Amino acid sequence: MAKVVIARAKDGESFGRLRSIAEWYRERSSIKAYAGVECDAAFFPNDEYDLLHITEMLEEKGFEFRVEEAR
Repeated sequence: MAKVVIARAKDGESFGRLRSIAEWYRERSSIKAYAGVECDAAFFPNDEYDLLHITEMLEEKGFEFRVEEAR
């Protein structure tokens, strides 16, 4: 089943960084990513390698995130 990574920013400044990251992935990769309006962003990895890449990157940049089954 497909996964979605939901990342959460702690404040407005970090949300700006998270939104930029989501835009970068959406425009330059096959990973779909969308910034929300409540300081969050959703990343839709294509496979387990994308999932690992996204979660490692978010952890490295200090974002809180959770992985859920995509509906």
